[in-house]
Amino acid sequence: MAIKLLLLDVDGVMTDGTKTYNEDHEVISKRYCDLDFTAIRRFMASDVPVVLVSGDRFNTGMANKRAIPLVISRDKIKELPWIMKKFGTSYEDTAFVGDDLFDKGIMEGCKYKFCPNNSPQTLKMICTEVINRHGGDGVVAELYDICIKKELITPVPLVNIQDWHS
Repeated sequence: MAIKLLLLDVDGVMTDGTKTYNEDHEVISKRYCDLDFTAIRRFMASDVPVVLVSGDRFNTGMANKRAIPLVISRDKIKELPWIMKKFGTSYEDTAFVGDDLFDKGIMEGCKYKFCPNNSPQTLKMICTEVINRHGGDGVVAELYDICIKKELITPVPLVNIQDWHS
């Protein structure tokens, strides 16, 4: 069975989890890895929709700028049934990448489970595979290569991948 839907946690997966706050303790910046945005486009070009699932509304601007669907929820597992229904997938063909204990529930609702190598051991023990990168250091890019190698997705030529600015 192949992956037909990829769900990604954002903080700790696409970022290293570091946030910069102002004096009112509002998040003012995060660091994302551009390799991951290219990998997301590669997944999409391979007919694998990508949905970001995050508890932090700060990620909304990033997702909107890049036309990546974003679900904001602190209880991610509650969102899983309607996300799968919307994209016509099931447990058998859905993947999730998370890094924290709060991701364990949604992770268990997906057949394919991945986490960065700096995730807690509790997550590593239930993962399909631990990605050999820390969060914010090209986790999604590495996942793309893993999925190609394991034949979980079909690769597409680079010319078929739309640039963010197109």
